[in-house]
Amino acid sequence: MKQDRTDWLNERRKGIGGSDVAAIVGLSPWVTALDVYEQKLGLVPPVETTEAMYWGTMLEPAIRQAYSDRTGFAVEKPEKPFVHPKYTFMRANLDGLVINDNRIAEFKTASTSHGWGEPGTDEIPEYYLTQVQHYMAVTDKPVCDVALLVAGRDFSVYTVEADKELQEQLIEIEAEFWDKVQKHIPPEPATYEEFQRIRKQKFPVSGCLEADEEVIQTVKEYLQADDEEKAISARMGELKKRIAELLGENNAFMLNGKKLVSWRRGASCKRLNQASLKTKYPDIFEEFATVSVNSPSLAFSRKLLSA
Repeated sequence: MKQDRTDWLNERRKGIGGSDVAAIVGLSPWVTALDVYEQKLGLVPPVETTEAMYWGTMLEPAIRQAYSDRTGFAVEKPEKPFVHPKYTFMRANLDGLVINDNRIAEFKTASTSHGWGEPGTDEIPEYYLTQVQHYMAVTDKPVCDVALLVAGRDFSVYTVEADKELQEQLIEIEAEFWDKVQKHIPPEPATYEEFQRIRKQKFPVSGCLEADEEVIQTVKEYLQADDEEKAISARMGELKKRIAELLGENNAFMLNGKKLVSWRRGASCKRLNQASLKTKYPDIFEEFATVSVNSPSLAFSRKLLSA
């Protein structure tokens, strides 16, 4: 029976799945440890299904069949997730369980083969390597085949063997992360934007520290970088203005029969005039108005450093 998406999301909150691991160890190009933390606690809305996710799900049965045809392995998709017998926070929603051999299978789609090695090897992207090692740790399987369909037409199979040393490292990192989830302690933010997200959840209302030499130097470097960025932005504006002047009344500069620089019409869009709506229809405005809180941001005093 096909699992409902709501049930699937609730199941994911019970522990750490294979697709969470790369983010937790800092290898995911799409998601951070803080993202996973907030998802587990239900602090953010569920991730919306992207086109890539949609087609990955739709093509999974076809890839499963192709894998079976190419390898001769009989494979089925388990209806329920596996749970590690000792570390119960570790869970595995497998794409495929091989029933005539002691191995599991994972099915992927990609637009290009960038990051993948020669078919038949174990050279898969690091963010998928952590996923399949997690799965093998949970299921105690010695091998995981990763079947890849690139651009809807190029099919390959990669074979990854269990790496017990790596699995032990992952277990230690995952255990520490899950402990933080249970205690509602956010992981270390990876970016300034993530610092802002944490501050938005719990804004400090008191407490001041005296700036030491490290703080002063870091602030000076930031302000210098800020000045450099503004100078670069101003210079870019000057250059774009000069190019526009050189174009004059023409639409484009051509180079070897192709457009090097050209004017592009701005997109038109309708915007709600909130001031007019509030004045003419205050009741409607109040009914549909929502309050949003912007993330806090750092403020700097240049005068203190220039004194």
